[in-house]
Amino acid sequence: MRTHQRCPKCTGTKLYVCTNHQPDGDNANYVHPLHVTAIEVPAKKLGVTHGTLFRTHVGSYETWICASCGYTEWYARDPAHLLEKLSKLPDSGVRVVDSTPVVPYR
Repeated sequence: MRTHQRCPKCTGTKLYVCTNHQPDGDNANYVHPLHVTAIEVPAKKLGVTHGTLFRTHVGSYETWICASCGYTEWYARDPAHLLEKLSKLPDSGVRVVDSTPVVPYR
């Protein structure tokens, strides 16, 4: 949907785009982005400001919803490319699966 600006199910063109938030467990009046993951690596170690001294919040979600049929797609947003950095850290819980075929050199 995001690429073609059209619903793949009903071909509708009116779409709602939502940045997803969730309530804070400690304060009912505060909401924060729905993060892709939170890891036990201090934000300072990764050179970002999303998180605390004890963990880093990585990425957020964006939801695209078709106004006609309700079909919904979720997309992960990672503007700081932290998922790539985390995939290189052992025990981060983030790994890359790349199924690009390798063509032998001849």
